[in-house]
Amino acid sequence: MKGLLVAEWIKATKRKLPWVLGLISLALSGLSTTFTLVLADLLEGAEEVIVPAPTKPEAYVTALQSAAGNTWVPIVLTTVIVAGEYAKGTWPVALTWNSSRVRHLTAKFLVMTAISAVIILLTAILTLSITAVLARGDGFLGIDEIGVIVAKVLLVQVAWVAISMLGSVLFRSAALAVGLTLGFSLTEQILGLVPVYRRVSLNNAVTGLFGQFDFQGIFPIYVPDPPIAAAILGGWTAFAVALTLTIGTTRDA
Repeated sequence: MKGLLVAEWIKATKRKLPWVLGLISLALSGLSTTFTLVLADLLEGAEEVIVPAPTKPEAYVTALQSAAGNTWVPIVLTTVIVAGEYAKGTWPVALTWNSSRVRHLTAKFLVMTAISAVIILLTAILTLSITAVLARGDGFLGIDEIGVIVAKVLLVQVAWVAISMLGSVLFRSAALAVGLTLGFSLTEQILGLVPVYRRVSLNNAVTGLFGQFDFQGIFPIYVPDPPIAAAILGGWTAFAVALTLTIGTTRDA
């Protein structure tokens, strides 16, 4: 198993994709965090500030949310690499070296999760640094609070890697897997407004994982409490992993 993990890590990190995704994630979250924090100052004196800038220490939670919200990172990373191997025909070749499909799929899952987690954690460090400089107020998150939030960030990555693995073994085409998995992510956000589905919505759970929010408007947005959100994410992960292993181990190579 160790050999498979090392091989998957080398294959993935030698590609440009993880590095490009990392730079895009840093740029988008960095700009978003900066904009959020300076918007109130830019609108100072206006009659109404639509989006008030968060203050410390709550601003640090917002910064971490900005990083965790980049769920497209594990989607693109996993589907392009894993589905690409099916499309290029390297999957059956790999099985001649080690015939255990479960081990291959497990190694890919662990490596994709690790790489996406590194990208998101680096993004989180950047957003925290920007917040430390630009946000008003005082204080910082406690070590225990940071640990809990990092665990939540990792849970989000695990869930989306699992779903992306499922998309990869289902479609076996990088283009199809990327497009349809991203399409599912966007569609899922819309379905999260539907009463019959919103309580199991993956995107609603990601939002609720970081705390309860008071949404106002015409849409019936449901945001579960963090423990329920974690259970929903765990359920999606278990479902995706089970289906991935079933399809990946029974379908012809």
